[in-house]
Amino acid sequence: MRQFPLIVLLAMPLLASAQIYRYTDANGNVVLTDKPPQDAQAEQVDVRTPNAVKVEPSTLPPTAKPEVAKAPNYKVLKITSPDGAEAIRANNGNFQVVVRTVPALATGHVLQALVDGSAVGEPGVSPLSLTNIERGTHQLQVVVLAGEKEIQRSNSVTITVQRVALGTPKPTLPLPKATP
Repeated sequence: MRQFPLIVLLAMPLLASAQIYRYTDANGNVVLTDKPPQDAQAEQVDVRTPNAVKVEPSTLPPTAKPEVAKAPNYKVLKITSPDGAEAIRANNGNFQVVVRTVPALATGHVLQALVDGSAVGEPGVSPLSLTNIERGTHQLQVVVLAGEKEIQRSNSVTITVQRVALGTPKPTLPLPKATP
């Protein structure tokens, strides 16, 4: 029974030019056809011109899309901590990156940390948390993103991460010499 309206809608173009008959078959289903059955009582369906509505062009201005703020030129985009002047002692490889922007970070913009050119951590606002950074010397940068689009990139800062190295032997000290 749910298919009845669908059948009528699909048959609409044919309805204007053909005579339509309606009857109920032996299983109780309503059947629409252009040829009446000989073994069943069929009634003729009155087909009228379908309704039509003329759509006028809208006089309203187009709906404004929510835009990400236009890319301001950040006069200052600088990593203030770590500054690269000292080594970062982080046994677990976790530390924070503090970034200064002038003007303030625009609505819709986020910061993404790059370690050796690869995105690390989740994009967000300053301070950015970096986790499990390998020990050694790395190049650290921050980019401003508007969605997936890169807006601006900071200068690179060289950092050195110090972590405990497990599995390395302890250095042996020379034994004191015996005195006679």
